[in-house]
Amino acid sequence: MAKKSIFIAVALTLGAASLHAQNGVTCIDKYSTSNNCCRVTKPDKAPRGFVVLLPYYGADANEFNSARLPLLLAKQGIITVAVSAAGYLFDDDLKTLQGVLSEVAQANRIPPGKVVIGGISAGGTGAARFVEVCETQDCGPIKPLAWFSVDAPLDFERWWNSQLLNVQRGDPKSALGRKPSHPRSPENVDGRLAQRVP
Repeated sequence: MAKKSIFIAVALTLGAASLHAQNGVTCIDKYSTSNNCCRVTKPDKAPRGFVVLLPYYGADANEFNSARLPLLLAKQGIITVAVSAAGYLFDDDLKTLQGVLSEVAQANRIPPGKVVIGGISAGGTGAARFVEVCETQDCGPIKPLAWFSVDAPLDFERWWNSQLLNVQRGDPKSALGRKPSHPRSPENVDGRLAQRVP
């Protein structure tokens, strides 16, 4: 019953947006990135806080199903949202995350200033980047009060330089199909793309 009520609550707020749900995970099709799905664990009463969990790259919104944290938080009146994974290196991932969280917060009447976001590995990177975005633009009621990260690759300069080397060496595994627009990425540090040769 709880799974159906979560889907109905999200569906009612989205109006004509295309949604689909499977195994308790709701996906919002208007977002084209991989992090457009979420699993919501709701308390029995009106939520007094909002915890966002971002899994490692390649995981989905079911990643935290075996963890007791969402159910323990629900007993304390805290809603938990586990979002499907993304790399969080590109702005589209962050826009989708902001959209999904805004829609869930609106559907569940989350009080402003009561959001905590965190993640594992790439999810931790997403949490850090989301906090940075909310420092420079208005995120409304989903602006995080706190954030946490577990084993996140936050050294973007090292990552960027390793990808440049991959391109120079002709390595097909390079992730540089497009540049990340992270404020700390090398092209933004001094206004030009960093060039390091081995």
